[in-house]
Amino acid sequence: MRSRVNDNNGPILVVDDDPMLRTSLTRILRTEGHDVIDTASGPEALSMIRNYRPRLVILDTSLRGMDGEMVLGTAKAELGRHAPPMILLTHTKAQSDRADALGALASLCKPFRVETLLELAEQFRTMEEHGDSSQSGVIRIPTAARHAQVDLDGALLRAVSEPHLATG
Repeated sequence: MRSRVNDNNGPILVVDDDPMLRTSLTRILRTEGHDVIDTASGPEALSMIRNYRPRLVILDTSLRGMDGEMVLGTAKAELGRHAPPMILLTHTKAQSDRADALGALASLCKPFRVETLLELAEQFRTMEEHGDSSQSGVIRIPTAARHAQVDLDGALLRAVSEPHLATG
């Protein structure tokens, strides 16, 4: 069982009910030097947010039982300014707009480029290092619609980025 971590050194929490995507993102982020924990459910994500105090949450909006928007809203209501910044993985422009309105750090519309997510995580890490990890910062998502295929343990993950600018 993992012990509690403090706000500055917390892990990245990946929340997605697609086991292949969740496992792939977890492995990629670990390869990039991040401490990562993961779960498939909204209620467990809230529990992990409370117990592990992640420094960043990557959260799918379409979870069974408790969707990502509800997780974001509940975490913000319970923890206020101590709620971790969240990048929401959305399926539609309307979901992205709602995520932004709820105070997400950024949103990525699925399917997305793995490189785009890594760029966001790196931008956030840079903001942290400069003492500006508040959710009021702007994270810019590259606007060029590029395609990429990434081979992860023999499984092909195809991802496409969408032009988008997200603010938190």
